[in-house]
Amino acid sequence: QFILDTICLGQEVLAIIDGTNSNFIYRWFDNITDTLSIGDTLNLTGSYYSEPGTSSIRLSVSNECGEEIIEKDLIIEDCIIPNIITPNGDGLNDYFITKYAKIYDDVNITILNRWGNVVFEASNYENNWDGNELNDGTYFYFMTYNQGIGKTKGTVQIISK
Repeated sequence: QFILDTICLGQEVLAIIDGTNSNFIYRWFDNITDTLSIGDTLNLTGSYYSEPGTSSIRLSVSNECGEEIIEKDLIIEDCIIPNIITPNGDGLNDYFITKYAKIYDDVNITILNRWGNVVFEASNYENNWDGNELNDGTYFYFMTYNQGIGKTKGTVQIISK
């Protein structure tokens, strides 16, 4: 068995099979190319997928007695992070929403003002920051996810009127 789920465009895909047997041949393939990898590890670079969507990843395990194919869907999301929020209660862009928080349950985020002071910090972020207690302006965020492997940073502007 192998585990695949959802990734963001530009991320690396890594799947490793535990407890492999040297008497078997392991071959990974998808619906784009014939063979992605041979062996117990699948490692795709972040630029492999260029559009959001779903890709079926298949693992063929074979020996002289036959072949078994296991298939899993890999969902590729476009995880663009918004650079503006408008916490005015109209239901549009009221919160700082990132798909990373929908994909990973360990998103840690720190938001700083222009003087470098922490104005918001959360472990296991749940897309619930609206910045409404802050003045309009530009703020800086730092985010980690996927057990600290993934990192991103940027700016977000608050416009409340």
